[in-house]
Amino acid sequence: MSIHEAVDGTGSTDINTSVYMTEEEAITSCTEFMDQSPSFKVCKDVPNVDPNIAINTCVLDILLTNSTQWMIDAREGIKGKCLAEVRVNATLQNETESGGASIAEIVKNISCINDCLGKGKCQNGSCVCEMGFGGGDCGIDLSIPPIIYGIVDSGLCDLELLSCTSANLEGDGFTSEGNPTCRMRTFHLLKSY
Repeated sequence: MSIHEAVDGTGSTDINTSVYMTEEEAITSCTEFMDQSPSFKVCKDVPNVDPNIAINTCVLDILLTNSTQWMIDAREGIKGKCLAEVRVNATLQNETESGGASIAEIVKNISCINDCLGKGKCQNGSCVCEMGFGGGDCGIDLSIPPIIYGIVDSGLCDLELLSCTSANLEGDGFTSEGNPTCRMRTFHLLKSY
C-alpha cells in the first residue's frame, strides 16, 4: 500500500480506513508522509532532533493499530521537538542559511499545526487557508455547517436576572472565518399564578 492509498491528498489521514501493511510498506508510507512536510525536511537537520524517531513511531502506530490515523501525531511530535530545540539552542538563532535567515527563523516560519492539512499555506507559523477552509489548521470546511450539540442551559434565560440577548452553543466546527449565522426563535414564558 502506498502513502497515497493510506492518506488522502490533503495531508490528513483517513481515520475511517483500516490498512494492513507490512513493516516495509509502513516504513515507505511513513517516510513519504514525513517528507511531504516542509517543516520535517528542515527539522531533519536540526541538532538533537532525530527524524528516525518520528518515522519509527509512525511505523509502530500503523503496525499496532492497522490505521494511518496517527501519522500526523508522529509528524507533529518531531516538529514539537524541533521547535523546542531551536528555542534553547543559541547557535541556531545565529546560524544563517543561504538566504540569510537563521535556522530558528526558518523553522518557526514553516511550522504550522498539521502543516495546514494541505489546505493552506504556512506563513510565519500561522496557516493562511485556501478559500472555503478555516480554523487553525485549515481543517474546517466552511461550506459545512457546524455541529451543534446543544445550547447552554437549554437556551433558557430569566429576563428578571439577565438581558438575554444571546445564547451560548456547544459544538464542533465553529470558526471566526466567514459570516456564520444562527437562526433562533425567541419564546417568552409568562409566570402562571
